[in-house]
Amino acid sequence: MENKHGYNQFCPVALTSELICNRWTTLILRAFFCGATSYSDIQGSAPLMSSAILSRRLRELEFANIIEVVPAKENARKRYQLTAAGKALFPIVDQMGIWAQNWLRREITLEENMDPDVLFWELRQLNISRGIDVERRRVTEFNVSGVPAPKQRYWLIFEPDNIEICIKDPGHEVDLWITSSIKTLVEIWLGHVPLSQAYDEGALQLDGPRPEIEAFSEWFVLSHFAQAELERNADRR
Repeated sequence: MENKHGYNQFCPVALTSELICNRWTTLILRAFFCGATSYSDIQGSAPLMSSAILSRRLRELEFANIIEVVPAKENARKRYQLTAAGKALFPIVDQMGIWAQNWLRREITLEENMDPDVLFWELRQLNISRGIDVERRRVTEFNVSGVPAPKQRYWLIFEPDNIEICIKDPGHEVDLWITSSIKTLVEIWLGHVPLSQAYDEGALQLDGPRPEIEAFSEWFVLSHFAQAELERNADRR
């Protein structure tokens, strides 16, 4: 696929930039690193990305041998996977996130960056990636402040074989109610604020049976980049 906007340089940095520095491409790679394999899974990781752009970027990545289509049975949903070359890009994207944790801390939690759709997508993917471990349905309801009204309520439904995100009441009995601001939830998820601190200070409210409250810290899986925050704080001591 011809790149009409290339740098026309032999420099390896320039060539890599042509492949992964197009708008949305690194976020698509992030989705793959989080375990996404389908078009809809990838689109869910970046709600503001248009379908046309996503389709184009997937074609570009496939042409560059960074992803490939997974052979599937007839009529099965099309799926993708990283090639060896694609997997080798993980340390690059990973370091981008770690760098932001260290140097763009204020920008990360600016109001305009607080999209709860992305947070709940990440939570779902992290739990799917580590394996779903529930014997019965668990329903959690989030009441999120600091966001537009249509994005203030979410339901995360854990089934023995699936996890679902709902933005409308699914009609199931709720096991745990979570009330917090989007900023607090993101700060906990990124490791900027300890979960116990947010809970003790009332910034995070958990309502439900004691076993469900205690289980919250197990399935509210922290970001991969939270470890970088822990290491950062350890270096300060």
